[in-house]
Amino acid sequence: MTKQAWSVSQLTKYIKNVIDNDWQLCDTMISGEISNFTHHSSGHMYFSLKDEKSVIRSIMFAGNNRSLQFIPRNGMKVIANGNVSIYERDGQYQLYIQEMYPAGLGSLHIAYEQLKQLLAKEGLFDTANKQPIPYLPKGIAIITSLTGAAIRDILITLKRRNPYIPTYLVPTTVQGDAAPLSIIDSLTGIEAYCSGFIDVILLARGGGSIEELWAFNNEQVARAIHKCKIPIVVGVGHETDTTIADFVADVRAATPTGAAELVSPKYIDIKKDLETLTHRLNLAIDNKVASKREKLNNLLNAKVFKKPEILTMQHRQLLDLLTKDLQQLFHNRFKQDIATFTMLCQRLEDLSPLKIMDRGYSLTYQEHDIDGNEQRRIIKSISQVEVEDEVNVQLTDGVLACRIRGVSNAKKN
Repeated sequence: MTKQAWSVSQLTKYIKNVIDNDWQLCDTMISGEISNFTHHSSGHMYFSLKDEKSVIRSIMFAGNNRSLQFIPRNGMKVIANGNVSIYERDGQYQLYIQEMYPAGLGSLHIAYEQLKQLLAKEGLFDTANKQPIPYLPKGIAIITSLTGAAIRDILITLKRRNPYIPTYLVPTTVQGDAAPLSIIDSLTGIEAYCSGFIDVILLARGGGSIEELWAFNNEQVARAIHKCKIPIVVGVGHETDTTIADFVADVRAATPTGAAELVSPKYIDIKKDLETLTHRLNLAIDNKVASKREKLNNLLNAKVFKKPEILTMQHRQLLDLLTKDLQQLFHNRFKQDIATFTMLCQRLEDLSPLKIMDRGYSLTYQEHDIDGNEQRRIIKSISQVEVEDEVNVQLTDGVLACRIRGVSNAKKN
């Protein structure tokens, strides 16, 4: 009997079908060391898991690796959960990972340090990004669990220190897989709907193991704290517990009780401060009034107020001098103008034709009626007249009406 030969792809598909239907390989946990790690630009992670004897190719798609709480590195020991299948093109079996965790508490510390370095590099811990905590809050939002010692300690502390500050409890899951999203929802909800009457947030949780506090080492929680526009005080665990949330917060308190003390000034201290400020204000007002009163008394006793004419004495003297100078200037100018006028009149008189006539000269002219207007024509030459023409001769004391009897060219000396 001759056996039928399979093609490579047929055999590969058959093996893949066998593996895919093996219940132990559909959901399996594998521990191993990461090697040949590559984080592709698509977001997928490609690497191998190995131990002392064997190696298995592994892939973690972007949709699954977004929830990782650490950054995978070569040489890191991890526990991976996924399914084994065949990659038909290469005919190689590989592990498709849905979840992956560092192996042991040492790996948790590695994940913690990696995230701490990443966020520090991005500037999320910088002091310049910290918001100031209001001295006297108008409202405090408390994000914590309803069950546990933390909420009890916080409320007792707030009531003891200042019972007049409004407080608002926001029940939140602070432990377990659901904790990160619950914390983020509480932060975003307060900022979106309560910013008008809440100006500080207290994020707190009591003590616990590193696993129990791990929600406060979550990257998304850290970024939500950094993004929040309302100042946040974090008080998680005991004094020796330090989480990523502590570094990102605007203020870190060692314990929930310490956080409550930071956001609530003592009522008695505020009262004392107000009394001190009131006393200082009254003292400042009294000193100011006394200073102004002394200045007013000095002014009232000044010579100028007792003899106000002192203020105008020098000005009146100056006015008298200026008036005298102005009068003198006007008088001199008037005399100068009179002299000039007299000189001009004399010159005008010297140039007058009548003045010349006093020496025996006369002015001969003819009068003509032109369009009803009498016009004079001065006779300067014998050529301007004829015999029997009538002319007038102006002398110094009157006018002669004459008729031309004759004309001669002869000049007499």
